[in-house]
Amino acid sequence: MNPEYPSGNPFRKRLRAVRPVLREGWWLQTVTVNRDTSEVEAPDCEPSGGRFNPPRICAMTYLSQDTPACRARMAAWCTGSGPGLERMVLVYRIRVERLLDLCDPRTRVDAGVTRSEIVGRDLSVPRLLGVAAFREEFDGILYPRPGTRGGLNLALYRSRAAALEVSVVDRFCR
Repeated sequence: MNPEYPSGNPFRKRLRAVRPVLREGWWLQTVTVNRDTSEVEAPDCEPSGGRFNPPRICAMTYLSQDTPACRARMAAWCTGSGPGLERMVLVYRIRVERLLDLCDPRTRVDAGVTRSEIVGRDLSVPRLLGVAAFREEFDGILYPRPGTRGGLNLALYRSRAAALEVSVVDRFCR
């Protein structure tokens, strides 16, 4: 637990008052494919955790909104494939019914966080918020893309993915 919050997670109570939103859209995920086995390996942030999940707690899959600028950045990432591996980008169509929308300024106020706390380098606040959202049964978190204005990212709790409408509709590279 973060020493700044010795009495527990301060976001649990606040999130109980936040209404989940329904969101449907197109999302991108970078993956690596083993050329020998054709196995797809998504980035694994479990050893160190991710923006909204501490290590080994509420595992998440992180995706980026499908935009031309994001496609271009991800296609450039594909050029770094190593021996025996091929990088590619999967395109998903996803419908999430219980989403915490941190792109909405009113939701951030209700949750008690600022945009800079969500997208900054210090992950202590987003991780506490992510654990609270998981415990309050949100399916995922929509948040502003760090480092860019206008871009969106989506973090989905892996343990709840089976209940979501998720379809891989395309893949690309270069």
